[in-house]
Amino acid sequence: SDVNLYLNGTYDKKVGKNYVSTGAVINIGKAHDGNKFYKGFLDDFRIYGRKLSNAEIQALYNLGQ
Repeated sequence: SDVNLYLNGTYDKKVGKNYVSTGAVINIGKAHDGNKFYKGFLDDFRIYGRKLSNAEIQALYNLGQ
């Protein structure tokens, strides 16, 4: 399945396919080549095994308001 990123409750971009089925490693905060790192904080990071609806994503975002 596709991997979609949401930022502050809004869809940001699709980053790839089949990470789970291929067993690929997902790096969070580090570029794939390992030369660049995220400078900042991740406040609330979640991975779901199913696609969430837009309403579910917005409700999760609103929990932090």
